[in-house]
Formats: sequence, C-alpha cells, structure tokens
Amino acid sequence: MNDKNNLIKILESAIDVEYTTSFCFGYIVSLIKNGRIKSKFYTFIEEAKRNQDYLINKLKGIGIDNFVLKEKCKFCQLNPESFSLLGAFNLGLEITDISIKLYHNLLDLLKDTEEKDLLKKFIKSKIKQRDFLKKEKKFTENKEIEDLISGYCIPEVISKLWH
Repeated sequence: MNDKNNLIKILESAIDVEYTTSFCFGYIVSLIKNGRIKSKFYTFIEEAKRNQDYLINKLKGIGIDNFVLKEKCKFCQLNPESFSLLGAFNLGLEITDISIKLYHNLLDLLKDTEEKDLLKKFIKSKIKQRDFLKKEKKFTENKEIEDLISGYCIPEVISKLWH
C-alpha cells in the first residue's frame, strides 16, 4: 500500500475515532452529576469535534470528499441501561488509546512541519484526556467499593439482625 492510500485509511479511521469519542463522552456526561467533571467532558467533546473537522479537511485536501462515517462505535451495540459509568470510562480509555496510536501513525506519514506540530498537540491533549479518564475511573471504582462497604457494613448488618 502506498503512502497516500495509507494516509487516507488512517485519516478515515481517525475521523471515526473522533466521532466515537464525542458520542461516548456525551454519554458519560449524561451519567455524571458533578458539574466540574461534566464541564471537563464537554471540553473533550468540543475538542473531538474540532479534531474531526481538521481531519475531514485534511482528507478533502488530498482529494477525498465523499467520506462517510462508519460509526464503528461499540457503544451503539450495547444496551444503554446496562452501561455503567465505569464501563463508559473503560470505553473512553480504549477510544483515547486508539486515537493516540492513529495520530502517531499520521505523524510518520506527514511531511509538513506545521501539521506535525499540530498532531503533536493532538497527541499531548489525548494523553491528558487519558490521564483524566484513568483518574476518574479509579475514583469511580473506589466510590463503588466504598458504597458497597457502607451499604453492607458488617456491624450495621449485625445490628439489623437483632432488631
């Protein structure tokens, strides 16, 4: 496969990943109650949309203007009622890791220094997103354990048995 075809394939995949990112993070926002965390995810959604626009324009710039999103989103095949916040974070991490890999692949194919610098910024931003998602996932896991322990605390359960 020549460089142009490889570039087209990676750009199309990256566009799909950015679309999936905005969709997935939109769902995460619907599950979160904390306003500060919600606003952080809104920022990620806007960033994904800007990245998607850039990638589509880059694709048009090399002569492809009939691109159609494949919407490869795994989430679409899940039952939303059974999709937990923890599951959303896991999916967000997976999508973010894929986008980082795709942007690294694009870096290898692009010649223009300005475009390479822009992609490096995308990668840096995605790494920050991944770190944020990991932190929130860990917090959610700890919160779920804490809720489980406080809901089924042994002394509390024992005291209920005697009343």
